[in-house]
Amino acid sequence: MITLALVGRGRWGRNYINTIKTLSSCKLPDKFIKTTDYKHLLIEKNIDGVIIATPASTHFQISKEFLEKGFNILIEKPMTTNYKDALELFKLARSKKNIVMVGHIYLYNPAFLEVKRIFNYLGKIKYITFEGMDYGPIRADISALWDWAPHDISMAIDLLGSLPVEVCGYGLSALRPNTKYYDMCSLKLKFPKDIFVFINVSWLSRVKKRNMVIVGEKATLVFDDTKKKKIILINNLGNKKTYYPSFSNKSPLTMEIVSFVDLIKNKGRTKSFSLKMGLDVVRVLEACDKSIQAHGKTIKID
Repeated sequence: MITLALVGRGRWGRNYINTIKTLSSCKLPDKFIKTTDYKHLLIEKNIDGVIIATPASTHFQISKEFLEKGFNILIEKPMTTNYKDALELFKLARSKKNIVMVGHIYLYNPAFLEVKRIFNYLGKIKYITFEGMDYGPIRADISALWDWAPHDISMAIDLLGSLPVEVCGYGLSALRPNTKYYDMCSLKLKFPKDIFVFINVSWLSRVKKRNMVIVGEKATLVFDDTKKKKIILINNLGNKKTYYPSFSNKSPLTMEIVSFVDLIKNKGRTKSFSLKMGLDVVRVLEACDKSIQAHGKTIKID
């Protein structure tokens, strides 16, 4: 059985604790659940993997310490809060040959996996929109851009198979004026083949939204994670038939943890969303942040 450790026991950390209790392939001993007092874990010999679910601004330092000691790690999104640090972790992981995952949980969502399966049926993509909104939680160390947009950016990159070539964005700091702690953001990402992705995120919305709309030449797909029927496929041809594709009801967090455990068991030989995705998402987020600071200036991504 794989033995895990957890650094961070806040709201999301508790989700990890509760989910791991339901799994037979791994265990999380109480003595390996820590917050800021994690240093002694660095000398433990009986830990197979470490989950880092601390505030985003601490990800780089904590991850670096565990990587340098040779641990396999799962880092919550975003991987870091700037591209320089993300690149340093990426290079360190490669040199140490550690297993490193970044917790882009929507990539493990069964409904999203079904969206991927039928994506090519939609025909040539005209555009994609994302909305992610709720009232809180409001982070003290990052903006809504870095907290919410990683979900949408990771899904867009995964679906389209590339990074955007340029981005532009606008943000509003309502709670903390004149700071980079944006409470809402509106982004436009241009991908190869002139495919545009529009993203709106906010943590000050009294209306909860978590949806994606993909408009294709043959069909339109709606993925709404707040609904019971999460996927709606509307055929644009003929009689405009509507379908409700089915998918597994497994928890995305369960699937993410199982993937991490499988990677450890098989020494990285099984398929997983790579550390490269974490690096790429941070790269795009940083470009969006620069655009917002420059009042919507287009930032190219080479």
